[in-house]
Amino acid sequence: MPIGLSLYLDVVRFAAALAVFLFHMGYGKLAGAPFGIFVQFGEPAVLVFFVLSGFVISHVRATREQGLASFAIARLSRVYSVALPALLLTIPLDLWGAALNPDLYPTKLTLTAFLRCLTFTNMVGDVGYVFGTAVVYWSLCYEVWYYLLFAIAMFARGYMRILLLALGAAYVGRSVLEVFPVWLFGVACYSTCARAWVGRAAGWFLFVAPIVIYGIMVQFDAVQPIAHGLGGSRQQLVLIYGIGLLFAAQLVGAHAVSDALERALRRIAGLIRWLAGTTFTLYLLHVPVAFLIRSLVPWEVQSWKSMASILIGTMAVVFLVAEFTERRKDIWRRGFAVPVNALARLAAPGVVAKGVAS
Repeated sequence: MPIGLSLYLDVVRFAAALAVFLFHMGYGKLAGAPFGIFVQFGEPAVLVFFVLSGFVISHVRATREQGLASFAIARLSRVYSVALPALLLTIPLDLWGAALNPDLYPTKLTLTAFLRCLTFTNMVGDVGYVFGTAVVYWSLCYEVWYYLLFAIAMFARGYMRILLLALGAAYVGRSVLEVFPVWLFGVACYSTCARAWVGRAAGWFLFVAPIVIYGIMVQFDAVQPIAHGLGGSRQQLVLIYGIGLLFAAQLVGAHAVSDALERALRRIAGLIRWLAGTTFTLYLLHVPVAFLIRSLVPWEVQSWKSMASILIGTMAVVFLVAEFTERRKDIWRRGFAVPVNALARLAAPGVVAKGVAS
């Protein structure tokens, strides 16, 4: 992958996670109206993550994770290195916050919701389970099932592929499948980039035009139908797919002008990579941390002191936790390599899994 494109993807990843955080700051119990401007950026940022995921997974499948075992190890270590610590941390954070201000915590911690989130079945069958303030886990459930369906399509063969895809689709339910095309836009985007079909002039157009179009959409409140959730109405689906296509087109443009992006970003490449290394933790943990800080501070909701405390405090905690989660995924990779490779040897005796990827 060109360095300029890689850096740009990292910028987008962190910006999207930050947009979701600022969107949640608009909750009336956290800060409310001052962050209302971000209401049209939260759910679209999640769609950006889906497109990015399809793009990146296609890239690593084509370049590094060419066997099922290496693919599984990389995905399990990437997801659980943050998901499990974030779920476990939500328990003391919510219990502490609820003890101080129970009115802030209407959603309780239950074992059923915990297990559902842990196994990424919290949105399966169109029934949503929420574990306390861990409200963003719905999208992680979607993404993990997209990984699985992609793996079936890539690694299964013949009638077994068709059967497993059909069973998987039937199991996950309508709500997960409706957004799957957005993830597949990322897959198609990678295929387009790999073939280098787009020239430089067209690349600049594709890079800039989606930003302008989305800005116009925000100006006319066109994103409002999905501002508070990705439902299943026809209007919402058209908007969801439209936003996904806009960002996919912008990625194609970014690939075509990656040399210019490299020149623009290389001086701050270290900072970009470091911030990108906190993205997943920021995304999963910001709501529990923000609610705890809100329960601790003595000021009014819309006081600048309260808002500054939540913003700065949440980012500080996230950066700290990231040092022990996603920045340590090599440890998780080695841990998952043992059982996954053992299963691979049982399934295909004499075949040793290769290419454990990052």
